[in-house]
Amino acid sequence: MGRKRASLGFQMWQKLEEIQNIGQSRHIYKAIDKSLGTKSNNITSYNSYSSYKNASKQFEKWIKVTYPGVKYLKDITRDMGIEYIKHREQIGRSAWTYSQDLVVVNKLLDTDITKKDCNVAKRSLSDRTNNMVDNGYRTKDGVAERFIEGAGLRRRELQHLQVKNCIMQDNELVGVRVYRGKGGRYRVAEVRHDYRRLLGAIISSKKGDDKIFDRPISKRLQAHRIRHEYAKEYCNELIEKGLERDVVLDRLTQSLGHNRHDVLKSYGAYIYK
Repeated sequence: MGRKRASLGFQMWQKLEEIQNIGQSRHIYKAIDKSLGTKSNNITSYNSYSSYKNASKQFEKWIKVTYPGVKYLKDITRDMGIEYIKHREQIGRSAWTYSQDLVVVNKLLDTDITKKDCNVAKRSLSDRTNNMVDNGYRTKDGVAERFIEGAGLRRRELQHLQVKNCIMQDNELVGVRVYRGKGGRYRVAEVRHDYRRLLGAIISSKKGDDKIFDRPISKRLQAHRIRHEYAKEYCNELIEKGLERDVVLDRLTQSLGHNRHDVLKSYGAYIYK
């Protein structure tokens, strides 16, 4: 009796497993690609890997309904991939969402499909900057906002934050250990001086393995916009201490979870000039 055929979903998972190199620097792969004239297909971020797995499940469901005769990943054609991206736009998915879907399709099929090939709209400047316009949303207790303002954490990082990750000195929160930030990187996020006592008081009643946030933090919370505020104010704080420009850039880059100074350009000219 022959070996049972693996499900299409399992084949997609295997493909993503083959190309995941979590913890490696994607910038190293980019440098290699540039020198060799190639394009890396590696996944270096745990968060990206998790998102791609979820996106691949949607692709699998669509294939099963639209092309029920397809049982093997190798039988999914480039044209099917293009059709799927068009479908995602037609059912109202945002340009950001089907852009990620396109990345997943290309990784699964080893293709280089573009939005132009799919005849779908590109992510507009308004899409990219919309999260910088205050949407008026606030959490009920304001704690999430205070943590972002004070420590510059991302929403996902806040959601997984535990007391044991917090660095305390004299009942004040001075830093936060982030073990799985964007790109799978570890960092210590420095806390702004004006927020240390407040944030320390917030977590004082909790214990080691306790999460700071027991409930899901709404995606309506504009963490990216608030992180800009953290970057601006902490930059000013470091400058007022008399630190040299390169030191300020190093500390801001590290605290925000980036690995290159030039990324700080997006935070405004008050930081990167």
